[in-house]
Amino acid sequence: MGVHYVGELSDPNSPTRAAFDHLSEGRLQWNPMPDIYDRIVIGGRAYDFPAGLDRFRDRMKAYFPGEAGAIDAYISAVEAAADASGLFFAEKALPRPVSRLAGPFLRWRFLRYANRITASVLGSLTSNRELIAVLTGQWGDYGLPRGQSSFGIHAIIAHHYFGGASYPVGGASRIAAGIAPVIERWGGRIVVSAEVARILTTPEGRAAGVRMADGREFRAKTVISDAGALNTLGRLLDPN
Repeated sequence: MGVHYVGELSDPNSPTRAAFDHLSEGRLQWNPMPDIYDRIVIGGRAYDFPAGLDRFRDRMKAYFPGEAGAIDAYISAVEAAADASGLFFAEKALPRPVSRLAGPFLRWRFLRYANRITASVLGSLTSNRELIAVLTGQWGDYGLPRGQSSFGIHAIIAHHYFGGASYPVGGASRIAAGIAPVIERWGGRIVVSAEVARILTTPEGRAAGVRMADGREFRAKTVISDAGALNTLGRLLDPN
């Protein structure tokens, strides 16, 4: 398991911290990253991202004193998109009949941001290309450059780190170690270096479990594959 850094954990009352504490029953501890949790370097010029929204705002304005209005507008857009994402994700947890009725109303605010390209949003705020490059320098965290990424996704990530970042004490493997006892106590089993040979199905064609390469079988009401569509449909499922 690889982890670079995780935001929203320095505050013990944050939902992210509460989720990790609940899943690990408090076994998982976190160390804060240095105050400068990110540094963007362009042509030998370094731009530091300090922990704390107000400090980040002030630092960006110090770097780009003529762009104060654009920086404020950018931060406002990021916060608005991140706030709207709460209802967007909450809709995923609703029962399907309720989701069909309420879903459009819960999604629309976030989709206003998610349906726009990051470069387009930033370009509407400023023409300073270096400022745009700095503000979108974390794009590696979500995998698409600003000309291709959804501003909604960019905003969620940027907002996630405004308060700084943390790393698990003892390394990334402690996340799995902290959660494993809870999974096993509730009847789950964790197996590693274990190849799945086939997804088992019922005569009606529903997934019913998995058969391992060593012949063991695990039965389950739900099977989730993250092996990709090509492997899942072409190799793990019976062709029929």
